[in-house]
Amino acid sequence: MDLQSSAIVDNEEIFNDLRQRVMMQTQTRIKHQQIVLHVTDAIMLSLWENPGPGSDLDAWIRKQVDRQTEAYIEDLWHYTFAYAISMVNNPDNAQDIAQSTMMAFLTNHKRINYVKAWLKRTAFNLAMQDYHKAAAETKLQSDLATEQISHGDFPEAQTPNIRISENDIKRHLTATEFKEWQMLNSNPNLRKYAAQENLNYSQLKKRKHILKKKISAGVLRDQGWEDGAEILDYHTLTNIRRFMQTLVDYATRTGQRKICRYCPAKLLDRLCETLENIKQIDDWGIFKDTSGHYQISMLDSSEPNQPNLVMIIIRINRSNQIQICDCYIPQLLGSSPADRVEPLPMQKGKCMFTMADIIRIIS
Repeated sequence: MDLQSSAIVDNEEIFNDLRQRVMMQTQTRIKHQQIVLHVTDAIMLSLWENPGPGSDLDAWIRKQVDRQTEAYIEDLWHYTFAYAISMVNNPDNAQDIAQSTMMAFLTNHKRINYVKAWLKRTAFNLAMQDYHKAAAETKLQSDLATEQISHGDFPEAQTPNIRISENDIKRHLTATEFKEWQMLNSNPNLRKYAAQENLNYSQLKKRKHILKKKISAGVLRDQGWEDGAEILDYHTLTNIRRFMQTLVDYATRTGQRKICRYCPAKLLDRLCETLENIKQIDDWGIFKDTSGHYQISMLDSSEPNQPNLVMIIIRINRSNQIQICDCYIPQLLGSSPADRVEPLPMQKGKCMFTMADIIRIIS
């Protein structure tokens, strides 16, 4: 029998019979009640806009089930990804959260009254788990760094030269810590004070260093500094600045010997060519790439209307030693008329599940 949309919609009995048949065939292919209900309704609603099943009803139902299922999952994926990226502000992390959330939805066989609300709650919980995990890792790294430093001496040169008022100290310490800080600083000879009070000198020195670091960190944050696992510590920053000055000295032919400890012999000629026009550093920046190397950009704007920019790729080992891996002068790639530029591919946020994946996960 050749079924057309108008005949189905106008006849309630035919419409209900077709809906029952669509639901039964959808259930045999999709083992997820939530998806079955949505897909069945979507297929029946499509009859108002599209031609009817025609003579081959079963083939039409199978095609519609696949089409509507993929469209439904893709819509939920995009919704979840948009919510995830609004929380984590990182496309890669948002993609992972969206995938984990959709996997949880497809493998959940309990009835869900409000699907998108359920997806938001699940995505939120996953984002919070990642956040707490990252925070715990950052705190662990900070604690390990503090413990490592605490076993050595703490000369003044190892901390930034920051002017700190008494109000700053009170603001960044608790009342008990402030009293402890006053006590430690009221005794210029900490070793002698420890002996008089029968206290452990090493513990006193360690405690003073921890309080000093807490005050300095608070003041630096007030000034806009950021701290985290990927931010350079003060020692590394000082080492990099010393390294950049060595590059300038080498470019002006006054630091030939010092550069050897940073640059392998095979890169010396290329480094010389790269730094040929560098006389000073007016601005610089650094970021860590995916391979763990640091890319340093250095700008010399001493020549009017002809700034010189160079890129130096370095590796920093655990001993805080710098090794040059590569260097080059960035070049302008060129321009292209707007009508000749291809659209940029938008890979992030794209649904990663095919129909075969959906059936495999549900089954």
